[in-house]
Amino acid sequence: MTITASTDAFVDQYEVEVRQDTDRDGNAVTDDFRVVGQGNALEYQMLNVIDSATYTVRCRGINA
Repeated sequence: MTITASTDAFVDQYEVEVRQDTDRDGNAVTDDFRVVGQGNALEYQMLNVIDSATYTVRCRGINA
């Protein structure tokens, strides 16, 4: 996944989190957000995804 760089000059890192919402059959899944990447990169990979499942991804900028 690719994120867009923040326009805030104080942001120097990003934290990307993901949560699974449904399984391959559309059933709701109870899952917590987990960090899939942190750093100054603008591209991150989400591994071991399940076909037809849905996920929520969120990203936040972090300043030092």
